[in-house]
Amino acid sequence: VNVFCKHQGMRLHFESIIEVITLIEGNIAYQLRVPTQVESKQQRKNFRVHIPLDSGIKLLTDIPSMAMASVLNLSTNGIGVIIPGNVEEAMRGQRVLKNCRLQLPMNITVICSVQIRSIQFKPKPTRRTIIGGELTDISITDQKKLDQYVFALQRMQRQREMRTDHA
Repeated sequence: VNVFCKHQGMRLHFESIIEVITLIEGNIAYQLRVPTQVESKQQRKNFRVHIPLDSGIKLLTDIPSMAMASVLNLSTNGIGVIIPGNVEEAMRGQRVLKNCRLQLPMNITVICSVQIRSIQFKPKPTRRTIIGGELTDISITDQKKLDQYVFALQRMQRQREMRTDHA
């Protein structure tokens, strides 16, 4: 769920997950996980596009605990990955992931680093850790590849939303 809000004139945007859906007085109510803190660096310049887990897009690193990292969302300058199990403690000391390889469709590889901005273990419904970060150290050529891929995904997402809105 994308949450947009404004408090005392400051706009804020973050992603959350619906933890519980209940019925209160005959109305559907959604309980969201709200972050305890949103740092200025977490305010995104670009909207992240959701990536289906079966897309095969992976973030490869030299860190063994991240061997099974799947890309959850992506923008031209940010990434969210999901890793099976609890790797929160193992990753706490890592602030930068160097020499990462972002595997995109059609055998496109983007070499980058990831500045870790958030790490969160989620025990339910399955044990997993979600890591969010800023993509850095990308060559101009690789940045163009990433931009093209993300913009194509955003176009497809907007077209789907327009079809849904007009249906």
